[in-house]
Amino acid sequence: MPRTDSSRRVPARHNRDQPDAESQRRQGSAQGIRDWTIHVNEHYRQTRDTKLVTGVLYAVATRRSRPVRLPCFNDPNNDPRATGLVDDVRVSPWFPNGTVYHCVHNVPGTSLTLANDYTIVLSRRPQCAPPNEAVGTCLGVNLRGNLIVLRHHHRYHMSVTNVHSSERRLIDYVVPDCASYFSSANLVLIVLPSSTPAPPATTENRIYVP
Repeated sequence: MPRTDSSRRVPARHNRDQPDAESQRRQGSAQGIRDWTIHVNEHYRQTRDTKLVTGVLYAVATRRSRPVRLPCFNDPNNDPRATGLVDDVRVSPWFPNGTVYHCVHNVPGTSLTLANDYTIVLSRRPQCAPPNEAVGTCLGVNLRGNLIVLRHHHRYHMSVTNVHSSERRLIDYVVPDCASYFSSANLVLIVLPSSTPAPPATTENRIYVP
């Protein structure tokens, strides 16, 4: 009878199309963010059909939020001064497992309306992402996956505009309420089960939460 080795382990098979936690941490590090900035500046020039907007990134492997430049694809027939729509901002490289979009209209815990709405973008499958150090360190919330904040135009609510440095403290106040919700058990109601293969990170792979 052939001898069997019960301690032998068969390596797990990984989906090569789905980045592992370590590669997501490399991208979400300070060096990864610098590399992204260089890439964006080299490949996405300001043109009639591509704009660059500034959002705020809470990355998985940094200990504070950082401004991040993001390409926004704009209809060339639009007014040249138009910045593009929130939905057209390319955030998919930071969310390989899809996205959840949540728009914030009011100051958390009050009925006060924000001068500008903010859209908070999170991972659709946080169980496939590493813990977010920036959110944990700065905001005291346990969250997995990157988090990006986009700023709406105050008059044209579907349009995106640059986040100003003076707003960073306000954003730090707004984000925890949303992040706490998505780090709670409520999240299982809106994400795919862990056994379900992740679809490509496209527009169709977005979930909008009121």
